[in-house]
Amino acid sequence: MVQVISQNEHRRQQIIEAATTIFLSKGFEQTTTRDIAKKVNISQPALYHHFGDKESLFVEVISRVGESTYTDMQSILSQTYAEPIDQLVDLTQVIVLRHPRDVFRLMHDSFDSLSATHRSKLGMIFGRDYVGPIAQFFESIQLRDNVDAQIASSFYITSLSPLFGEFHSLGEQITMRERIQQLLDLILYGVEKNSINGMILKEYGGCPMASHKVSLACTVCGSRNYTVTLSKDRTERLSVSKFCQHCGKHTLHQQTK
Repeated sequence: MVQVISQNEHRRQQIIEAATTIFLSKGFEQTTTRDIAKKVNISQPALYHHFGDKESLFVEVISRVGESTYTDMQSILSQTYAEPIDQLVDLTQVIVLRHPRDVFRLMHDSFDSLSATHRSKLGMIFGRDYVGPIAQFFESIQLRDNVDAQIASSFYITSLSPLFGEFHSLGEQITMRERIQQLLDLILYGVEKNSINGMILKEYGGCPMASHKVSLACTVCGSRNYTVTLSKDRTERLSVSKFCQHCGKHTLHQQTK
């Protein structure tokens, strides 16, 4: 009897592993139980012996992947980083490496085909295992007054599409970590030159009419990567973590003299 149970569990695990590979790469709609059964070298009736339908198997896969993602991100959140931005890069890398396609689109695109019960389960998984850990990070930094950590997290995760696949790759061939840093810089600071000025003025005070422009230089390579506007009343030299295109990572940038 023990032997039978062991074989059943082994087969069940084989099905889950095969389904994980196919669901994560093709999505719910484009995956069939025939695809999964063929990969495990079993019949479809044998697959249904372990999982009643494709929906149940899909939710099981997403649940397991979500748990693993959550565990890895919690490990990162428990560490201390000299630069908080590097922690967000590492959190993002966990999501990207565990999902060959956009995790938000993977779940969202399956909703119309799932029962209300399974849609609810997916929503709980997304909120607990993905939005939750990223929100924990945003709770540790200063956000705008009208943005809370949950909103920031949801927006951030749904903005990661360019990291999945090469078609949306930003710019030249660079490492995944560099791609994350590049996209993160755009998400956090925008594309308009004045967007960083607004952030700096808001954070460090001062009226735009009583301000002057200064350069921010990378403390690693010395490149003057940014020009910002600061209050003329400010006496303390500005230091801020920003992406350096020459170093290919976020580095400490300081106001030049």
